[in-house]
Amino acid sequence: MVNNLYRHMIKKTPLNIGYPVQGIEECKLTLDFATEFGRLIFAVPGRIDNPSAGGCNGLIKNGAKLVEDVDDILEEFEYLLPPKPEGREDPEHVKPQVQLNESEKTILDALGRSDVGQDELIRETGLSASVVATALLTLEMKRQIKSLPGRKVRKM
Repeated sequence: MVNNLYRHMIKKTPLNIGYPVQGIEECKLTLDFATEFGRLIFAVPGRIDNPSAGGCNGLIKNGAKLVEDVDDILEEFEYLLPPKPEGREDPEHVKPQVQLNESEKTILDALGRSDVGQDELIRETGLSASVVATALLTLEMKRQIKSLPGRKVRKM
């Protein structure tokens, strides 16, 4: 029943499975439906001794792209990143110019050179928690910051 719902929704909606899948057949069905509609499936592996990780582990086993960090997803979407100028390589110390919105600029200005926690950024910038969380995810995808343990971030 759930996979029938996915089959009808997958044309418009990215697939996100956040529950344990009971068997290997459900994983194969999910992958087949997504592939049929030209969708990529990414899965973050779980512990092998945790029954609730069976869905993601089953997807990986059946052909989903293994995700260990944000670069695994970004390499599939290279076209979203600005291209390098032809004929010359960018020096490593020069970052490509990316477009930032106001909240992203505010957060980058607040970061400085030290590791900063999300709660501290919320206090410093005066932005809401949801705006900060969204901006941090976007900045990480644009390779402007790096996420660290303990909900901290560092400017790259």
